[in-house]
Amino acid sequence: MSTLVTGAFGCIGAWVLRGLLAAGERPVAFDLGDDPWRVRMIAGPDAIDRFVLMRGDIADREAIARLQKDGRLDSRELT
Repeated sequence: MSTLVTGAFGCIGAWVLRGLLAAGERPVAFDLGDDPWRVRMIAGPDAIDRFVLMRGDIADREAIARLQKDGRLDSRELT
């Protein structure tokens, strides 16, 4: 099971990604942005290779549901 981090390229999201990566997880980063500069700055230049990136809007329920259908998330995370 993977952890979904919404707003992953924001300040809080980048720190959450750093913590999950440090714990050995492979989180799913979900964000509208396309430049993970903050994640690189906080978690290191190789951080991008250690998480799954999905672009989208958290307000788009179908986009979130597609993550589960693609097998990237456990359905319990979508409740």
